Amino acid sequence: MSGRYVTAFIGPRDGYELPLALREGDLLERLVTDFYLPDWARGIAPYAPPGLSDWLRKRHRSGLSSRHVENNWESFARQARDPRRLRDPVRMAFVMDRAISLQASSVARAADSHLFLHNGAAYWAFEASPDRRRLLFQFHPHQGLIYPLLAEDLERFPEVRVSFATESDSAPLEQFAPEQLTEWRLADAILCASSFTKASLVAQGCAPRRIAVAPYGAQLAMGDLPRQEGRGRRCRFLFVGQGVQRKGLHHLLRAWRAADLKDCDLRLVCSKLDPGLLPLTRQANVDLSAKISLAELRAAYLGSDIFVMPSIAEGFGLVYLEAMSAGLFCIGTRNTGLPDLGPPADVADIVGAGDLDGLAVSLVSAHEGWRGGGIDVRKIRAFARAHTWEDFRRQVRLFASTPPDADGPASPSLAGSPADA
Repeated sequence: MSGRYVTAFIGPRDGYELPLALREGDLLERLVTDFYLPDWARGIAPYAPPGLSDWLRKRHRSGLSSRHVENNWESFARQARDPRRLRDPVRMAFVMDRAISLQASSVARAADSHLFLHNGAAYWAFEASPDRRRLLFQFHPHQGLIYPLLAEDLERFPEVRVSFATESDSAPLEQFAPEQLTEWRLADAILCASSFTKASLVAQGCAPRRIAVAPYGAQLAMGDLPRQEGRGRRCRFLFVGQGVQRKGLHHLLRAWRAADLKDCDLRLVCSKLDPGLLPLTRQANVDLSAKISLAELRAAYLGSDIFVMPSIAEGFGLVYLEAMSAGLFCIGTRNTGLPDLGPPADVADIVGAGDLDGLAVSLVSAHEGWRGGGIDVRKIRAFARAHTWEDFRRQVRLFASTPPDADGPASPSLAGSPADA
């Protein structure tokens, strides 16, 4: 059997970092996905209509040739008919993931390769392939942990009921097929991007020694771009993310009101917003922006001082490193990948998810640090530069070569994460 892997997922997951990591180490047999732009068509993307052009650009990654990719046209056709998966997002994901999982299984058998599959697309291939190594990348916390967290939060904050009723993150467990909830049981070893995701699997009964953690890198690095500093101005806080329950925006807006920071401004950049949160945004020093361009997003980062996203549950939280790369002090929660980065106290503050009092204290403290000159932009940017996608890909290759198991020692470079304590 070859030492290479077949991997599979829907969409441009994490910019194709995992298959790229395998390819860089000559460990990739094939990526199976819904659609990947052929090498010969890369020159066409810039001339397509703006929306289509952006979509096509994201469906190819330098260093990952389409020669190593197989498209699954069944999943692509289903997505094309319902691009937003509005009818039943959980069922749609099930159908699409099953299609690429079965194709991944066939490809692995034909090439006599192993499997390294993203959660959601693993069960069927794993079940059909007990004779080969089966690795799982759990990029999203297990639903068995997320749903109770969101259900409890709804009881405290009924204004998020639209998010809770419509987002797939808060879908009740009975809406998921058993295959979607139990695929981890068939994996020989599991890789996660955060200790919080690892803890979600441990809560389901997975042995901790079977799981390794490899934090992500910065998706939108801005360490070489000048900041918009200014003199005698107000302190600028920034939130970037969907304005839905899971991101904790309602917690932030309530804590912001309690903190009463009169000489500060809070900008919210939200690609969508739960209508129940709109009244909370109507505060004198809160500015709400809809979805903005990439250039405008960079400007928002570079023109802010403190980033805050108090998520209830995150597989990692790429925006934290994005903000740090722009020199912003960060406030986040323990239910994210922020703790895995190990930021010192003058780089980030980590609070409990749903702890509004603690969040308000953190907002006040961060402002006092800014006012007193205690935010060292250069140190924060240097911290972000030290956490790269190259590191993530290196850890992926090491994991694929020497995955941990329940009885043996953990993978050397991945041991010692907070979740191992």
